[in-house]
Amino acid sequence: MPAPLQKGTVLIASQDLQEDYFARTVVLLIHHSNAEGTMGLVLNRPMSEQVKFDSADELRRFAESDPNGSSIGHLFFEGGPVKRGYLFYLHRLSHIIEEGSEVLDGLYLGGDLDAVRAEAEVVAAEKPLLRFFMGYAAWDKDQLRNEIDLGAWILAPGNIDLVFSTKTESMWHDVLRGLGGKYRALAELPVDPAVN
Repeated sequence: MPAPLQKGTVLIASQDLQEDYFARTVVLLIHHSNAEGTMGLVLNRPMSEQVKFDSADELRRFAESDPNGSSIGHLFFEGGPVKRGYLFYLHRLSHIIEEGSEVLDGLYLGGDLDAVRAEAEVVAAEKPLLRFFMGYAAWDKDQLRNEIDLGAWILAPGNIDLVFSTKTESMWHDVLRGLGGKYRALAELPVDPAVN
C-alpha cells in the first residue's frame, strides 16, 4: 500500500468500481477509527451550475455573497452518496475560521461558517482556499479495510494541493499516475476496458 489507512489519506477508486457510484473518484478521508468506521469526501465531483440549494440555506447564502459572482463549480462539490443534505467544508483559513478540525497539515474541516460569509471576498480570491461538499462517503467498522483487501481502493498520501486542484476532470488519472510503477499503467486504462 502506498499510504496507511488513516485520516488525511486519499482513496483512489480502482477499475473494480467502474459500475459503482464511486467510479473514478478520489476520496479524502476526514475520519478513520478501527472501532467506529471511516468517513470521506469525494474531491473530484464538482456540482453543476444548476445545483439546487433547497435544503442547504448556508450554501445558498454563501453563494449569493460571492462578490465576484464567479462560477459555483470551483466551490461546491458532491461529497458522497450519504446524507446529501449535510454540509461539510475543507479550508486553509484557520487564521479566519476558528474551531476547524485539522485533517492534514494546513487543511481544516469545518469551523465557524459565519466567519466564512464575513470573509467572502478573501475566500473567493484567485487561490482556492475553501471547498464545500454536500454529503459524504462512509464505511462501517472494517468495511473499508475489506474493500481495500478486495482491490476496490488504492491508497495514496493526502495532499493539500490536491484538495484544491482545479483539474477535477483529470484528478483520478493524475493521482494514480503519480504513484508510479504499476499504478502508472492502471491510470491509462480506458473507462471501458473492452475498448482498446
